[in-house]
Amino acid sequence: MKTTTNKKNDLSSGQSYSVRIGNQLLRQLSISRLKEIQEVIDAMLAPKQNSIYCQTVKKEKDQIHFDKIRIRYADHNCFHILYSMDTHDGYLQCTSSRQMRKIALSILTFLNLIEREESDKPEAYSLVYSSAPQNEVLFPVDIQTDPSRDNNFLEETPAICQQIHWSEEAVQPKITYRLTVDDQALDLSSIPQLLQFRQKLVELLDKNNI
Repeated sequence: MKTTTNKKNDLSSGQSYSVRIGNQLLRQLSISRLKEIQEVIDAMLAPKQNSIYCQTVKKEKDQIHFDKIRIRYADHNCFHILYSMDTHDGYLQCTSSRQMRKIALSILTFLNLIEREESDKPEAYSLVYSSAPQNEVLFPVDIQTDPSRDNNFLEETPAICQQIHWSEEAVQPKITYRLTVDDQALDLSSIPQLLQFRQKLVELLDKNNI
């Protein structure tokens, strides 16, 4: 969810910076924006004793509906069976009870693999899978002064989204991050890449006594 601010863009009051990782580029970031980005990264990776409570997007009271449909066509000599599940957030359609059971078991497996967030003291599972895949290439992080200023970017409060992806073939979930700021987005492939980005921010902010 994007959050915009009404204050005047502060690019005109100081130096702006660009961030490049691989072929991705964030432009016209003020020093105060870079500080906010570093703070939101620290909050995402904070140990559990410093974690703020987690709030689920939807209420747990949302009902779940299941359907089994049998279809007989005039030109077929068999029945066709279709299973489906309907929730407030989406619709899932399966072709057989075996497929439905496979999905149910996969959901349980996934929930058992990750640390639970919906508790009074959520775990900071960001650091559980801290190693990068062996074949992963960590692109260098380059932060430079940005000479171009057109002041056309929408002001958007920095936010970082963590996605935990798992499939049946995977040994462990893969964690990726997406940073959004001032109507721009930056994808980070792993925790090591995120930490590398954070270190560059810290070095620049220390240099500027921020």
